[in-house]
Amino acid sequence: MAKGIKHTGKRGQPRTITNGADLRMISVVPEPPAYFDEERRVEWNELCGILIARSDLSEGDLAVVEVMTNSICEYRTAATGLIEQGLTVQGARGGTIVNPLGPAKKNAEMQILTTAMALGLSPQSRRNLKHVSIDETEATGGDF
Repeated sequence: MAKGIKHTGKRGQPRTITNGADLRMISVVPEPPAYFDEERRVEWNELCGILIARSDLSEGDLAVVEVMTNSICEYRTAATGLIEQGLTVQGARGGTIVNPLGPAKKNAEMQILTTAMALGLSPQSRRNLKHVSIDETEATGGDF
């Protein structure tokens, strides 16, 4: 992002974004978003902890961690509902319909996979990161 661009923060307060600001690494688990319930707070702390342990959490990653946290919780809610209610439920007109939690679970799964790849939390994305690191090292003569 260009130096000195004004950008609105999550809580509606303006902040200045400068070059490289989103690449500052985070070494302590940040506070989760204020709207998170207890389940989401636990998941946030776990995900941030994993990324911090790998020295791989930057300020720019927090929105992706937020989306992944919500997706994981939505997935669990839908999966639990499907187990309790079954794949079909009674519709408003009395007929049997596909449980709407099925598509909700599928959407959450896709979001989890997408955000996991963005954060390097899937086996494939970790392999890709290793290849990039090796290629960059070779291209720079071993010096970063």
